[in-house]
Amino acid sequence: MYEDISLGEYLETDDIGKIRYWNGEIMEQFVVGMELNHPYSQISFWRPGGEEPESVSTVAGGEQYQIPARNTEEFLKRAMRLLRFAGRLGDAGAVVFSVPEASPEVVEQVKTAAMRVGIGEKKVYVQTQQESFCSYVMHQPREIHSHHVAMFSYEEDCLKAYLLILNQKRLPCLARVEEQKDWQIPNMHKLTGEERDAYFAGLIRRMFEQRIVSCAYLVGNGFEERWYEKSLQLLCAGRRVFAGSNLFAKGACYRAAELAGEAPPMPYLFFGSDKIPCNVGIGALNGQKNGIEVVIPAGVNWYEAKAECEALLYDTPVVEIFFQPLQGEAMLKESILLEGLPERPKRCTRLQVQVAFSGRTSCQIGIRDLGFGELYPATDLTWEEKVEL
Repeated sequence: MYEDISLGEYLETDDIGKIRYWNGEIMEQFVVGMELNHPYSQISFWRPGGEEPESVSTVAGGEQYQIPARNTEEFLKRAMRLLRFAGRLGDAGAVVFSVPEASPEVVEQVKTAAMRVGIGEKKVYVQTQQESFCSYVMHQPREIHSHHVAMFSYEEDCLKAYLLILNQKRLPCLARVEEQKDWQIPNMHKLTGEERDAYFAGLIRRMFEQRIVSCAYLVGNGFEERWYEKSLQLLCAGRRVFAGSNLFAKGACYRAAELAGEAPPMPYLFFGSDKIPCNVGIGALNGQKNGIEVVIPAGVNWYEAKAECEALLYDTPVVEIFFQPLQGEAMLKESILLEGLPERPKRCTRLQVQVAFSGRTSCQIGIRDLGFGELYPATDLTWEEKVEL
């Protein structure tokens, strides 16, 4: 539950964030979103007939959403017990985990733990807290994200600020989360309440200077005590402000509904530190015109950005790979000369093309000659190229 504190008092916001049955239809299967964090994690779910994600409390009828767990597998076993009233976790249409950083090692660890408790690998997804923040916000009413949206997180004695930047002049909307080194206040326990309030107010002024912010979220246990009265006045000047602790889990649950096909994808594309920044395509003929066939779309996690396809070589022994940024930069073309390839008639050379990323901006390209049936046997010649974007 998020509470609207825009008016200086706590107001329940049951009408904020409700999506009344996707396209007027009741969901067919339940989905789950989980925040994995230290030392506490949280669970959110959405079941058939529900109007929005619900948070799971460890106390029946209470609001104890933070669940301690020593490791992911232990937490998932407890989650299975807590979710029994909603359904079997292994039967969920999708389970999305929200983590501070989605490195390949973290993703592998989470997926392994999930499969050990009976969740199918194809149902498991991992995304960053920043992406969960974006997912949550974009599923709120339009006035919430009509401009930029701020989030202040106060956990483990450090207050950090983030700004969701939205480019809504294009469709899909391009979204990213900005953070800066001076947008944080460490060692909050060393400050008095008045000092915290003054530092927080200064942080708000720095962030909001020359920016239009339509809404702000306060996340974390540090905001449970109302030490920030002056800062709150600044936040509430012309914008909505919400306080709560289950934003990441609910954001993951919204995403799970999309991935399970229970919700139409929202018209936005999120660019985080783990996302590739461009469409990747192969030069192709469309009739008599040159075109580009996209094989990896922008916004995919780089460690999951891979594609394999077959292509017929039309004329010259060259394969063209295009990298098309979505944010205004010039398109990059990489032409790979297939040295040593035997001469053959047009469209009589079949190629296997593999594209994969070894980092957010590092692309590996592999090409293999498959020949063309018995007339032109495969040579198994291979060509490799590494592109730094």
